[in-house]
Amino acid sequence: MQTKAKLAPWCAKHFASEGIRAAQDVIDAMIDRVGFSMTALSCEMQKLCAYLHANHRDMASRDDVASVCCSTDIAGDFAVSNAVRERDISALTRVYTILKNKKTEAMTLFFQISAAINELWRVKQGLADGYSKEDLMRMLGIKEYPMKLAMQGCAKYPLDTLTRLTALCAETDLLLKSTPVDGYILVERILCAMSARYESQLTVKENLR
Repeated sequence: MQTKAKLAPWCAKHFASEGIRAAQDVIDAMIDRVGFSMTALSCEMQKLCAYLHANHRDMASRDDVASVCCSTDIAGDFAVSNAVRERDISALTRVYTILKNKKTEAMTLFFQISAAINELWRVKQGLADGYSKEDLMRMLGIKEYPMKLAMQGCAKYPLDTLTRLTALCAETDLLLKSTPVDGYILVERILCAMSARYESQLTVKENLR
């Protein structure tokens, strides 16, 4: 995960590219509210810039950040999909824990996570099969910016990993609907399987066979 010191200049450049001025305290407030996910920050900054342009303004304030941008704690499935795309297990675990503590059903959490994983797999597999970005946008019904995010996200996962995760999601879906096993345990198993550390351990085991 990036630090605030590294994210702040990146945020400033993003605002500048949109013709928006943002003081350091505004950028700090943005990071504190949205979190350290570059994908989430990019989305929230685009939303904020669009809001300012619509109101014929070129300077962001802390009040704008509080009014327009979603916080990590309330970002819901948006934060879940961002964390899945970035393969940011700590962020995903944090959001998952928040939603679980708010009594969000395990099935709902599963659908949010599996939908993001399946989208990444479809894009990754499509690229591997030789389809262009434009082909995939048309075939999968994904618009330009979401496709850009999906392509950035699937680059963080080997195709084999996404294939394993989609298979695990299919298995989890069946278990959630047909067994008395605690649903949260089944969802947390997916979180563990998503980590790069798990993948490296799995690869070592396979090489020893």
